[in-house]
Amino acid sequence: LITLDAAALAREAGNVLAVNMVLLGALTAADLLPVSPQSIETAIREVTRSAFVDTNLKAFELGRQAAAY
Repeated sequence: LITLDAAALAREAGNVLAVNMVLLGALTAADLLPVSPQSIETAIREVTRSAFVDTNLKAFELGRQAAAY
């Protein structure tokens, strides 16, 4: 069980709509995905519109930190 305030972390990252990136980060920290965090970060950089890259990367990292144990 992972508990975190994803909306608050997304706001901290710069946009409440980045909640999906927070949750994705939490899942990678818990080793629940068959994809490496580095692969996801690369995908964020390559696929996300440039205006949202920094926010999404920060939200992803905040989610990873919140779920790390």
